[in-house]
Amino acid sequence: MCVLLRRRTLALTNTAALCVGCGIFMAYVPLAAIAQAPRPTGYGFGLSVAAGGALLIPHGVTQILAGAWTGGLCARIGSRATLIIGTSLNASTVAAITAFHGSPLRLLLAGGVLGLGQAFALTAMANLVVAAVAAGDVGIATGINGVMRRVGMALGSAMSAAMVASGSATGLPTERAYAVAFAVAACVTAGASFCAVAIRRPAGGVTRAAHSCSSSPVRRLGELGGAAAATLGEEVFLDIARQVTTVN
Repeated sequence: MCVLLRRRTLALTNTAALCVGCGIFMAYVPLAAIAQAPRPTGYGFGLSVAAGGALLIPHGVTQILAGAWTGGLCARIGSRATLIIGTSLNASTVAAITAFHGSPLRLLLAGGVLGLGQAFALTAMANLVVAAVAAGDVGIATGINGVMRRVGMALGSAMSAAMVASGSATGLPTERAYAVAFAVAACVTAGASFCAVAIRRPAGGVTRAAHSCSSSPVRRLGELGGAAAATLGEEVFLDIARQVTTVN
């Protein structure tokens, strides 16, 4: 296992998974609180718990829909390029949320874009891991990558909640506290982009990952994994949306 962790591609992909998980949860944790904050705060929407949770639905829906063809994208342009596109898309979208989070419509649109970026990133990371190890080590390698992403999710939610809570002046978080949480989330997600860029380009221009994507079993596995992750992610995000209200 230690030998696997020292491999450049796996180390960078696992670090990217940590950043992706951390960044997406840092971005989503404050949304429920913003949605349910009273309008007199100047930034809140005054929505119910159900309506606030509904802001997360476009992410899951988009990720499910995009999961059907992200495997084909990896086959055409390579998993490294797909990961760069996905993480860059997420980082730029979260950065935009930092400045533009004043209406539910903007957050719904941002959620859809984040779902697209997340679908790209998850499928690409899975294929990079599969292509970097021998067949007998695939289970271990993909398991480590999944654990890294979940560790990032746990860190991201805790860090974001702490930032929002620390910015509470009169019982409610300030808008600046939310902006700081979004800005840090964008920086963390950008770290995943740097990891993707640092992954070596394969000799010959065609990656084993891209080739493996074109094979139906692996491609189908990526599609099913993306859809399952989106469904699970939507449930987790809705649960977080309900729990984060305790921060207020």
